[in-house]
Amino acid sequence: MDLELHYKNEVIGAVNTFIQMINQADKWNPEGKGIIENNWHYRLQENNTFLAKLKINGVDEMLSFQKSEWKNLSVNMLGNPKLKELYKRLS
Repeated sequence: MDLELHYKNEVIGAVNTFIQMINQADKWNPEGKGIIENNWHYRLQENNTFLAKLKINGVDEMLSFQKSEWKNLSVNMLGNPKLKELYKRLS
């Protein structure tokens, strides 16, 4: 596996983990319908910015991660401040 694929998988896994944590913490919807749709899309821009397009409560929202936030050896995506802020805001 090449390094870029490894980093991409780390971001995808972290976003999926936070979606699951947020949806499981949904206090307003006891049926478990979810705040964020599980199907989401991403795009890598030419400058290596990773864009994640999420549908949150029916509204599209973009999260962007600069190259330094997702594509280097010392990155801990589960500790990413943008994902933590999303969790705090929605749970």
